[in-house]
Amino acid sequence: MNAQAKYPPAPEEVQFNPTVLVIGGGASGIASAVKAAEAGLSVVLLEKTAELGGKFAQISSMYQTDLSPSQWLKEKINVLEKNDKVAIYTNGSLEKVKGQAGSFTVTLNVSGKKEEIVVGAIVVATGMELSSKMPVPEGADAGRFMSQMELEKKMGDFTGDSKCFVFVVKEDDFLCGMANALKNSLKLKNSGHEVYLFYDEMKISEEKMEKLYHQARKEGVYFVRGTQNLKIGQQADKLTITTVDPLLPIKLAKELIINCDYLIFNEDLVPGADTKKLAEILKVTRGPGGFFQEDNFHLEPVNSFRAGIYFVGACRMPDFLHNVQEQAGSAVNAIYQLSTADVKSLMDQKPLIDVAKCAYCLTCYRSCPRNAIELLYGIEGAAWDGAPYVHPYACQACGSCVAECPNRAISFPGYTDEDMKKQFSGIGGKS
Repeated sequence: MNAQAKYPPAPEEVQFNPTVLVIGGGASGIASAVKAAEAGLSVVLLEKTAELGGKFAQISSMYQTDLSPSQWLKEKINVLEKNDKVAIYTNGSLEKVKGQAGSFTVTLNVSGKKEEIVVGAIVVATGMELSSKMPVPEGADAGRFMSQMELEKKMGDFTGDSKCFVFVVKEDDFLCGMANALKNSLKLKNSGHEVYLFYDEMKISEEKMEKLYHQARKEGVYFVRGTQNLKIGQQADKLTITTVDPLLPIKLAKELIINCDYLIFNEDLVPGADTKKLAEILKVTRGPGGFFQEDNFHLEPVNSFRAGIYFVGACRMPDFLHNVQEQAGSAVNAIYQLSTADVKSLMDQKPLIDVAKCAYCLTCYRSCPRNAIELLYGIEGAAWDGAPYVHPYACQACGSCVAECPNRAISFPGYTDEDMKKQFSGIGGKS
């Protein structure tokens, strides 16, 4: 916001730009763009590669529906391309962000050319990366070790002669890793192959997963509990998997030896390569695992701690498509509510700054956990040339600035020093 002749700015001077920047052109970004367009907002969809789709485009099927990922993407992209309010930028990246919710000034780099636009909100949907380090023993055929994504790509090659596949799902794998293992093991079993699935805990706490698990058992997929004691070797043209049941006493436990053709592990799901840089540009935090940190996982799962910036999809944690679409809807709903909020009512609830007392020490600016304070200049009646400005959209009324101000120049409406003195006097106390 530019320097104001009066302080604070009038409510009508605080505008919300009805344009949403969606960063990431994978399934979560596309879902967010579609939801925002349906709500009547203008959308700028920014994808760093030459094509939309992301990791989702590499998957052959989804377990919740008969609709293939390619069909889903084709339908959604077609919707976006036909909407005049949607602009799709490929080969692009985010360079800089200034301002607050309602009026972010962002600098984009699209195919080497920089472009500056103003948006009211930002949805981060950058997805994740897959990191697969197969535990190939010395002397073993590395071609017989595959990740889930590699299996997805080669699924159509496994026709004809029956082969034996062994899936390994470890305890620290994400829930979607178990879903993919169940889905692919059932698909291979129905194609006439022999399938084993080793697991530590059967995680099926998701929509239709329990049904998928029972269906796999019914079709003849062998489930073996325990992945810690697996010994992998090779004999002739077969891999050998040796283990013992961890639940049986040592005296009763017998070795289980499986000769298989392929061994499939889940990839390590890690934050996208640009996550750290993007967090610095947006001035938002990341969680312990490096993914973007949610503001409140249970109450506001898509909110960042900065108003107007939201996280959708695998950039916050790997998730399923139906959950991603719900997250996209939640983010767009929050943007819509922010865009239609009564600015005067918002300003009446935010901290007040007495510019005549303000020493312009910037303590409030540095201590605000929401980056909600801007610095304005040319303020009438200010002790100094400038003064802090609490942005009505960005401020969450936490009171940190009130507590930290060394000159007691900041207070909440109804809780000024004069207000408190009156209340104490009214109950017979001393102020």
